[in-house]
Amino acid sequence: MNFRIKILDLVRKTNQNNLYNSFIENQFKKTEDSIIAYQNNAKEKILQHHIKHNKNYREWLISKGIDLTKKIEFDEIPIINKKDLLVIHPFIEKFIHQIYHTGGTTGTPFKYSLSRESVSSLWPNLWRAFNTCGIKPCTPIIMIAGPSLYNNRSIPRKIFDWINRFTVISAFDLNTDKLQNTYDIIKQKNIKGIYGYTSAILIFLRHLEKNNLYLDLRGIFSTSETFIPKIRTLAKTYCNCDVFDIYGANDGGICAFECQEHNGYHISYERTYVEIIAHKIILTDLTNLSFPFIRYEVGDVSNSNEIIYEKCKCGSSLPKISSISGRVNSYITDSNGNRIHTEFFSHLFNKDETIIQFQVSEKFNIINVNIISDKEDIKYYQTKYNDAFNKRFIKKIGISVNSRIYKNGNEKTPIFIKLD
Repeated sequence: MNFRIKILDLVRKTNQNNLYNSFIENQFKKTEDSIIAYQNNAKEKILQHHIKHNKNYREWLISKGIDLTKKIEFDEIPIINKKDLLVIHPFIEKFIHQIYHTGGTTGTPFKYSLSRESVSSLWPNLWRAFNTCGIKPCTPIIMIAGPSLYNNRSIPRKIFDWINRFTVISAFDLNTDKLQNTYDIIKQKNIKGIYGYTSAILIFLRHLEKNNLYLDLRGIFSTSETFIPKIRTLAKTYCNCDVFDIYGANDGGICAFECQEHNGYHISYERTYVEIIAHKIILTDLTNLSFPFIRYEVGDVSNSNEIIYEKCKCGSSLPKISSISGRVNSYITDSNGNRIHTEFFSHLFNKDETIIQFQVSEKFNIINVNIISDKEDIKYYQTKYNDAFNKRFIKKIGISVNSRIYKNGNEKTPIFIKLD
C-alpha cells in the first residue's frame, strides 16, 4: 500500500502518505478542545496569509468596509460566493499547484486553484472515508464518474488510476450492456468497493436486482447527489455491504462522510472549517494558499444550524454535520411567494418502501413529482399523498409514476429541476 502512495506523491509532488497516516490517527485521538484550538489557529493563519499576499482579496475586503488596520474577528469577515470570486479573480500565482474548472450544480463556469497543501489533502480525506469499512488506500475500486473526471483521461490521469487501482466507468448512458460489463469487471478484478454518483449506483444495483446477480463488496460510497435510501437496502441484499454517503466540495475543501452509525457526516477538520448560518453551509479551506475560500458560501444547505463536536458512537472525534439537505436552489416557490425546500418530499417519502427514487420538476409554473416504483399505480400515490400536498402547497402538485428522470449537463440527477 505505502509504496503506491509514495509513487503518487512523487508523481504529483504531494505529501499524501504522511497526511493519510495522521488523519487516521487524528480521528480517534484528538479531543474536542484540541480540534477547536487547531481550527481557530488555522483559520486565523489562512486569513492573514491572504490579507498579506492576495492583493485582489485584500482590496475586496476593504470594499466591504473591513478596516485592515484593526484586529479582525473571523466572524466579521464577509461571506464570499462564487460570483464574488469570479469578479475579483483572487489567484496567488506562486502558490498555485493545480487549476480546476467546474460548472458545479449551478452550471456557472468557475475556475479556481489549489495550493500543494490542499491537493495533498484531497485523497487522504477520501481514503479516510473509505477506511470506514476497511478499504485501504489503493484497494481496487470502481468509480462511476461524471464528465469532470471521466472525460479527463489523459496519460497522467490513466497512470494515476493504475497506481491507485481505480477502474473508471462513465456515468453516461448506463445501458444493460454497460451495467453487465461493470458487474463482470468487479468480479474479474476483485473490486472491493464502488464510489460514484448516487443515481448511477442505484441504476447499477437495480440491474443486479433485476438479473438476480450478487457481489461481495466491503462498501459502497455515494456522492454528489441527494442520498437515495433505497440503495442501502439493495446494497445489503445484492452486494453484502453497507452504503456510506460522502459530501464533498473541492471548492471550499470539504470532505465529510458517514460512518457505520449513519447519524451525520464526519468533517475533514484538518482542511476545512465549517459554519452553518441560516442553514447555509459556509466553508473555509484552511490549507489553500493560492485561492481564498474563506467563509465561502458553497451553495448547499443543512437541516441543522450547528456543528456537532461530541464524540460519535463509532469512536471518532471528528466533528459532524447532522445532515445535507441539498442545494440552496432546491426550493419551490409557491403561489403566495413562500419558498418550500424539496426536503419536504424527502421527509414525506422517507418511510415509503415502494418508492425507489423521486424527482420534482417545474414547467410553466406547474409542479410534478415523478415517482420511480415497481408499484405502477398512480392512484395509490395520489390517494396517499395528495392531502399532504394540499396542506402544504397552494399550487397543485401533480404525480407521475416511472416517467423520465432528468439529468443536468454534468450527468448529476437533481432532486428538483426546472424544465422551462
